[in-house]
Amino acid sequence: MRKMKLMGIALCVLLIAPVFSGDKSKNLPFTQEDWFSDVTDEVGLEGVCAFRISIADVNGDDYPDLLIHRRGNERGLQSLYLNVPGDNLSDPYARKFIDFTEVSGITANRDGTADGRHSSLAIFADVDNDGDLDMFSGLHVHRPEDYEDVGDRNDLFLNDGSGHFTLTPDMTFHEDGILNTAAAVFLDYDLDGNIDLFIGNWWKNWKAGISFSDELYRGNGDGSFTKVTDSAGLQLEQPTYATTATDWNNDGYLDIFAGNYCQDPSLHWFNNGDGTFSEYQDTSNFGQYTHCSWGAMPRDFDNDGDIDLFEIIVHGEPTGLRSSVLINSDNVFTWNWGMVNRRPHGHWEYGDHYACWFDIENDGLSDLVLTDCAYGTSENQLIYILRQGSDHTLEDVTEDAGLGGVRAPHPVVNFDYDRDGDEDLIIGLYGQNDSIQVWRNNRGTSNNWITVKLEGAGIPGKSNTCAIGARVELTAGGVTYTREVSAGNGHFGPQAPLSLTFGLGQATYVDSIKVYWPNSDHTITELNNIPVNRFLVIREAPEKFIVVGTDDQSTTGAGNILLYGFDPSLPNPFVYRPIVVESFPGGTVQGLDIFDYERDGDFDFIALVRFETSPGSDNWKYELHFFKNEGCSFTKEAIDFSPPDVQGAWRSSLTDTTAADFNNDTYVDFVVSIPSGLSTLTNIYEFRNLNSQSTPFFDPIGSFSSPGSMNLRRMDAANFDVNNINADFMIVDYVSGGNFQGDIYLYSGNGDFTFTSSVAVTTEKSVHTIAAGHFDSDAWPDIIVGGDDDGDPGQYWYYRNTGTGSFLSPVEVFDLGPDEAGSDMPGAGVADAYDFDNDLKMDVVATASEVPLGSTTLYFIRRIGNAGGGSSVFNLYAIDIIDSLDYGYATSIAAPMTTRFGGSKAVSIPGVHSIFNLRYNLVELYICVNKEACSNMIYNIEIFPQAQQPRWDSVEAIEAPEGWSFEKIGNGVRFYTETSPLLTHQRVKFTFRVKAERISWYMRIHATDRAHQSMGMKVSTRPWLYYFYLM
Repeated sequence: MRKMKLMGIALCVLLIAPVFSGDKSKNLPFTQEDWFSDVTDEVGLEGVCAFRISIADVNGDDYPDLLIHRRGNERGLQSLYLNVPGDNLSDPYARKFIDFTEVSGITANRDGTADGRHSSLAIFADVDNDGDLDMFSGLHVHRPEDYEDVGDRNDLFLNDGSGHFTLTPDMTFHEDGILNTAAAVFLDYDLDGNIDLFIGNWWKNWKAGISFSDELYRGNGDGSFTKVTDSAGLQLEQPTYATTATDWNNDGYLDIFAGNYCQDPSLHWFNNGDGTFSEYQDTSNFGQYTHCSWGAMPRDFDNDGDIDLFEIIVHGEPTGLRSSVLINSDNVFTWNWGMVNRRPHGHWEYGDHYACWFDIENDGLSDLVLTDCAYGTSENQLIYILRQGSDHTLEDVTEDAGLGGVRAPHPVVNFDYDRDGDEDLIIGLYGQNDSIQVWRNNRGTSNNWITVKLEGAGIPGKSNTCAIGARVELTAGGVTYTREVSAGNGHFGPQAPLSLTFGLGQATYVDSIKVYWPNSDHTITELNNIPVNRFLVIREAPEKFIVVGTDDQSTTGAGNILLYGFDPSLPNPFVYRPIVVESFPGGTVQGLDIFDYERDGDFDFIALVRFETSPGSDNWKYELHFFKNEGCSFTKEAIDFSPPDVQGAWRSSLTDTTAADFNNDTYVDFVVSIPSGLSTLTNIYEFRNLNSQSTPFFDPIGSFSSPGSMNLRRMDAANFDVNNINADFMIVDYVSGGNFQGDIYLYSGNGDFTFTSSVAVTTEKSVHTIAAGHFDSDAWPDIIVGGDDDGDPGQYWYYRNTGTGSFLSPVEVFDLGPDEAGSDMPGAGVADAYDFDNDLKMDVVATASEVPLGSTTLYFIRRIGNAGGGSSVFNLYAIDIIDSLDYGYATSIAAPMTTRFGGSKAVSIPGVHSIFNLRYNLVELYICVNKEACSNMIYNIEIFPQAQQPRWDSVEAIEAPEGWSFEKIGNGVRFYTETSPLLTHQRVKFTFRVKAERISWYMRIHATDRAHQSMGMKVSTRPWLYYFYLM
């Protein structure tokens, strides 16, 4: 399997700490009442009836909602209840359920009448990969030969994200007629990123003993399905009464378990990994006995790293069998009857129907709830709370838990309805008007816990958005817990929430979390040292990301910081739905920059936010915030910053931030440009990186004013001048159309937060934005400037750096509309340089002006060639954002600085590792290529004294590897080859002598391909040494 270590900015993870604790956490001895409390009336469900129960968050608020079916074969017996804040406003955990059925659309039928629909089960997953949970509605008629057909069939409802459902146009399920479906489970059996569906069907004619076949439907990712039962090898008729999908042998593919009702051994369908299945129940020993199955409930209950099963058996005693734990050992199940010790129920036949695993006390040992409601009187129909002991046996503690009086329990589902960190129970009572009981868990918060929610990317090559089929391995307190994300396991799909709650006992932190994603590459995300008592959201990591700031013209009236991930492996980069990192009501995010604050491998960022001092005043103030990446969360800290207010909305928008190491101490600082009060000047404010673990993180060391009256707008930093190693920055002077001269100013750094300003480029255009990057084969950053020419549609101009701080006339001019996607872009918005497609050439990512985010507003300007080659250097691509929400207009953008040296932005070569040894003044540089994309590409290695920090006096090549030569170029050296480029996993040594007062723990080298096209800058490190003095 390929391992994907989560590093850099918190792309995949958002950590949310509970705000309240109150008296929910207790460490006192427990009395009987302490285990559970009956809160049915408190949550608004007193008198509500339910024969089947499914739990899902249908409106995306992270609280579990409730879908119930009442008993009967007529239409209109389903209801949807939303989980909303309770009536006790002083209790942060107070919740209640309100009937949402009438407006939800779940009762719609195909004939368009108001009669409702007949359905018997519901399970939920995101079948169209749009980020919300859709619903499969299953039809069970019990005895088909006696059923009066009203026209309803198995069907699919699509969710609009707010809990409103509509029937899908796809009619695949109707082609099969009435199937008498008794169970259904969602899965992604072929790991294509789309949700598939397996349904278990019962008798076709019970009197004649004729069964239906179960069916497998392959999801197309758009809400439609294709039946693939035959081609998958699943054509076998049996009366199936329960289904389960679980990865029984840890191979990354979900197998299917179909429970047979009393006729033959239940089926274990082994997933071959090629889209087909094989019968495997004899090999796995799942089919050792013929019994009446009501479901195999998966769980690694003994914490040994593989999935075990609890097999629910009805009619237990007459057959000599009863519900049992199936222990998985080396992929063979052992039926262990003695592990379940429950009190006798006074009747000769058990009628076990439902079971669910959950951890009552959050002690890390999985407990079990089992319902028995079929035979005898209600006095014989009991619920069993089975608590796991240290020897993994399940002991009956029902009376101690306070549920000994529950009678005729039928469905039971675990869910944390109040999000207090422990799992509660909802039970349907059979024969007592099928009423509901909700039991709140009071015992779980005596221990520590963490709840994990996974979000897949939902695109080809990645996981389905629900991450169904993902496996999570969590290690805490010396124990590793293994759990899976599933949807619909059991009899009639008693679906539990997709989030996973782990009890941690007294462990005070989580050592590690590994997520095994259900995708074709079997990638893994790993997190370490995570705080406990948290709700953790982990997103499947995109390979690339940017951060975009917006104004307050969003639907919420807030400016947002949005984290967009995208996948560069597709023909065009695919943009994920954004993470909203932060919202500022009434604010506009005017400036962003991303950098590694403390050189720990994680990306942090700063944000400049503008607010109107009072509504309608047209007077504006600014706030500056630092978002520090803590590994799996951001800490937001306000930076001490109080510039004078600025009058005028347009003028107050002429602000930006940019970051670089402006004082050559190897840590990244930043500067901010703000209009100077009521004057026509612009002030540049400087902030020094303190490399601190706590606030203040930056020291505001001073400010200086622009050299004259300018409308300074966007800026970007780099080491523009070949003759020094100091960080510079450039800033554009925004002008109105062609009536004024639009200049680009270079602030050349002196290495001590002082700068010398000069006009670097005169554009004679209205310039809006600037992005600096290595757009040609040399090592010196060029610029791409965006704007318009006298009000014409937006354009970008590419200016090539001569290496001395001066720039050639535009090498290329291209319009932003229409582009290759046929879209017309009204004007250049904001932009930043980034190698987004991993082709080792620097590109640009940009937004449109005057177009709100939520439509096609991200533009990738892809570098496809080299400047001066006579062919096109750039192509323009408009990228669809899969989100219909209106986040406002893009006002700032930032791409990660992969590396920064002396303020110079360089793209690091992905998949190339290097390190050096230092023997007095002799350097042994070792380079190893560990990514196939970089193999057979590196033909040149260049090392320049002026690129180092501190600057070296000189460098002299001593020895080249076999097949390589070396030469002096300027005051640097070049190692080159014509026949022996670096290959994957080949470790190559380059030796050279350095004359310098000191050498730091890293050095900067420049790698190019055969055509001498820049592949990027690479840091070679000596982690154990900071500075080595040579003189």
